[in-house]
Amino acid sequence: MKRTRRLFTLTLSCALLLTLVVSWGASASAPTDGPWVNGSLLPAQMVRYDSEVSGGKMYVLGFRLPTGETDGSVWVYDPVADSWGDTGVDMPVPVSNYHIAKLTDSNGVGLYIFGGRDSAGLCTDTVQVFYPGTNTTATVATDPWNGQVNPGERVFPGAVEVVGNKAYAWGGFCGGTTAPFTGSETWIFDPMAAGGARWTAGPALPMNGAYQTGAVLDGKVYSIGGDTFDGTSLFPYADVLMLDSANLGAGWQAKASLPLPSSGSPGCDESRAFGFDSSSGWALAGKVVLAGCGQWNATNTALPDSFLYDAAGNSWTTFAALIQARRNHAGAFIVAPDGLSGKMWVGGGYIPGAANTGTDTTETYTISFSAPTAVGLDDFSARGSDMTLALVGGGLLLGLALAMLKRRPVAPRA
Repeated sequence: MKRTRRLFTLTLSCALLLTLVVSWGASASAPTDGPWVNGSLLPAQMVRYDSEVSGGKMYVLGFRLPTGETDGSVWVYDPVADSWGDTGVDMPVPVSNYHIAKLTDSNGVGLYIFGGRDSAGLCTDTVQVFYPGTNTTATVATDPWNGQVNPGERVFPGAVEVVGNKAYAWGGFCGGTTAPFTGSETWIFDPMAAGGARWTAGPALPMNGAYQTGAVLDGKVYSIGGDTFDGTSLFPYADVLMLDSANLGAGWQAKASLPLPSSGSPGCDESRAFGFDSSSGWALAGKVVLAGCGQWNATNTALPDSFLYDAAGNSWTTFAALIQARRNHAGAFIVAPDGLSGKMWVGGGYIPGAANTGTDTTETYTISFSAPTAVGLDDFSARGSDMTLALVGGGLLLGLALAMLKRRPVAPRA
């Protein structure tokens, strides 16, 4: 009887200790996701611009001010110090309405801009690049941006995304006066190709459009929403398309359309999206977040509505709305120094109110990270390293209990 009680006590102790170890592992895992929280203010009310992360810091390659001026200065944000700084460098051609493509070329990591709207309000075909490693800029004169609506009628891209160190740019707009006004072309840029041969034509969109929101998920490029133009006004649409970078011959394929936003009018435009690969370990793996609906129209509105796309189910659901309704804002995903979480960052843009009302506000949404392990523990709430510690610790405790039982002699029954 004493041996039975001793075994029960040791077993219970091991179970309690193992529970504590597992609980510690779970409590030490990545922070709780969301909600959107306000961040540090921008150095200015930046609109119609983009941002990108390199080397743990986020860069802005110029912007437009709500008053209409175009500023080409390059700014850097340090997420650890939570501070902005002017790099002292300006882009060769200051532009707004641009997208950044983070690519590696023979000079290292470069943040590329294809075209854009210059300070005179005209669309440029200049390809320019900023190199964070050397804090320098360059233009790629051999390979100007090719996007056009009609022959000779240049546009800035509707969206740009990167897959496999190649940039995919599609659609476009420049306020032209000749139908169809918005673009249907897709162009693919290879920074490692020979000068003069870096651009190749990709599949055309099934319909003309501009101001699409781009995202990448599992090697596939998504074009979310966008605008048509009638020569006077832009009209948002809800169409979502997907282009498989490994099967370009299949062309752009239709996916589930966006849900109806709170305005009661369909479509979203001029926004930012974040894709999380299925095997990435992020809490939103296999999904795309559309952060803000945009929805430009004649009254210059903006919507805070956000939506979540599930690639496996090809379906959209609502996501936490932005704190500030905004459009034409920038967006970037910033990974924490410890790698255990990341933040969807959005900032600036136009907000509801009088025409061209801008904001310098920013906001972030935390996403937790749980890396899969070699022993298939990726479905557990604790991180792989913590769960491994729990299993090893539990095994050691159980081994110790058995050893103690073996060492204590047991008298035979009478």
